[in-house]
Amino acid sequence: MAITLAVFEGDSRRTFVGVLCATFTIAMYAAPLSVVRIVIQTKSIEYMPFLLSFSLLVNATVWFTFAMLLKDYYILVPNTVGIVLGSLQLLVYFMYKKMSSSSMAGDTKEGTEMHDLEQSTKLKLNNENIV
Repeated sequence: MAITLAVFEGDSRRTFVGVLCATFTIAMYAAPLSVVRIVIQTKSIEYMPFLLSFSLLVNATVWFTFAMLLKDYYILVPNTVGIVLGSLQLLVYFMYKKMSSSSMAGDTKEGTEMHDLEQSTKLKLNNENIV
């Protein structure tokens, strides 16, 4: 940010910093989408912390409200994206929460296959974290 003081002046500095901050904000809201993919693949919410998704949605909503009051598009746009992505995460969470609780039988062939898929996903995640 200090570089912008030397490189940009006036409105161009505000535009550059606004776009930079908006980009990082959208990246923050999009980061949990990799977990959403895992939830869909495994049909289990084990890897998706509810409080993180809920907190991101609440945070985006509060900043969206603040941006509406100020009419500041650099705050408004990324937090609108945050509301959409946060809502999507919670929707996936509640869809697969029902599936996870109903598939806890475990004795069936489907339950065994699901368990095997979850175990292979855990191994894959652990191996990715090691590398």
